[in-house]
Amino acid sequence: DAFERLERVRLANPELYAQAVRYIVALYQAGRLPRKLKDEELKALLLRLRGPKREPKIRIAHKGGS
Repeated sequence: DAFERLERVRLANPELYAQAVRYIVALYQAGRLPRKLKDEELKALLLRLRGPKREPKIRIAHKGGS
């Protein structure tokens, strides 16, 4: 359920949680959130707020040599 997901985000990533809550409150105040947010909708919102994942860069350092 969306509330449980949001609570897990709060524990794991407080900054993302704060962003999501601000966004949800703004939607509600603007009248653009007429019902409870579904889990899938919250999941999509969190993905949008988090942005694209960056691929880790792996460098191989060779010892010695030129």
